[in-house]
Amino acid sequence: MKKLILAFFAMFFLIGCGGGSVDDTVKGFLEAGYAGDTKTAASLIYLSKEDMQDESVKPALEGKVGMLVGEAMEVAKKHNGLKSIEIVDKNLGEDVGTVKVRIVFKDGKTIDDMMKVRKNHKGEWKVNIF
Repeated sequence: MKKLILAFFAMFFLIGCGGGSVDDTVKGFLEAGYAGDTKTAASLIYLSKEDMQDESVKPALEGKVGMLVGEAMEVAKKHNGLKSIEIVDKNLGEDVGTVKVRIVFKDGKTIDDMMKVRKNHKGEWKVNIF
């Protein structure tokens, strides 16, 4: 279930923030999700230039992300909150890549996951959940 939530997160986040490093993007996405910050999480998901210009995409994305954020918050609550997110490994090409993360909760529970990343048309790293 936790892997499903992470995979879905990793599949659903972009729209505005960006310009930072791939580490900042991935950590920011996961931290926002576990903290309940839907807008920030959604802003870190990859969207094509066309999708970014489509006025119907952002509200739909935020709605779906909101559901995922709610589930992630429940996982964090179950484990006494989020302690840290560590970047374990990266395999980056010019425009796409993967980032292995370790999510550590305050009760000691850890989750290892692989997240896909992709640069958008502005050259910003975003989480690629599609």
